[in-house]
Amino acid sequence: MQATADQMYEVMRELFDAFLEDEKMVATARKTNAVLCYRFTNPTVRVIINNRADPPVVIYGDSDVSPDVTISMPWDVAHEFLMGRANAADLFLKKKLTVQPMSQAMKYLKLVPMFMSLLKRYPEIIEQKGLTEAMEGR
Repeated sequence: MQATADQMYEVMRELFDAFLEDEKMVATARKTNAVLCYRFTNPTVRVIINNRADPPVVIYGDSDVSPDVTISMPWDVAHEFLMGRANAADLFLKKKLTVQPMSQAMKYLKLVPMFMSLLKRYPEIIEQKGLTEAMEGR
């Protein structure tokens, strides 16, 4: 059984709640002064982070807010990254992860290491919610 969009939104809410509670990560994100959109497919999940707002605002689902940068990937690719089994730069080079506009790709990939502590929460969250098998697509 594969995870549903609702289950993925549940997990993303917990991850981004942890982000908003971490002053260091928020300060780093605010320095971008950008609106970021993470777009996942299979199933479709969209998360927008408005780093222009203080504190940043996270929007789940469709929104009228226009992103400066959109980072897109299939959910199974995001899952591998969040589990620590894939590297963002490698995913980008293999075209499994796209950044639009392309001119912003390196700028945002450089931010990934600063958020690694947040990514460590993902396996804990999916286990707590009983979603490990669903997220693995089993």
